[in-house]
Amino acid sequence: LSVEIPWKNLGTCKIPWKVPLMLSVEIPWKNLGTCKIPWKIPLMLSVQIPWKNLRRCKIPWKVPLMLSVEIPWKNLGTCKIPWKIPLMLAVEIPWKNLGTCKIPWKIPLVLSVQIPWKDRNS
Repeated sequence: LSVEIPWKNLGTCKIPWKVPLMLSVEIPWKNLGTCKIPWKIPLMLSVQIPWKNLRRCKIPWKVPLMLSVEIPWKNLGTCKIPWKIPLMLAVEIPWKNLGTCKIPWKIPLVLSVQIPWKDRNS
C-alpha cells in the first residue's frame, strides 16, 4: 500500500507535521469459487506526507488521498472468478499541534486499486 498526498493552498502554516496514519483495511471476499488457500494477505503500508509551511492555516482542509494498492497474490490454486474486490478503507488520523488552524477535518478518500493477478488458473 502506497499513499501519496499532495497538499495545496496551505496558507501560512509553519509547523512540522509528523502525522502517524493508523490504517485499517477490511476486505470482504466473495465468490471464491474453488479456492482452497489460506487468505492471509500482508499489506505493505508506506506513507509519505510532505508537510510544508503549515503554521496559521485558514483554509478548508478537503484533502483528497490518492491511494494506490498493490497486492501480490500467491497460491491462488484453481480460482476461476472475476476479481472485483471492494475495499472498505477506514483511516484514523490523530492531528496534533494544529497551531491556529480552525478547519473541519473531513478527508475524502479516493481509492485506486491495482492488483496484478498471476497464475490464477494454474
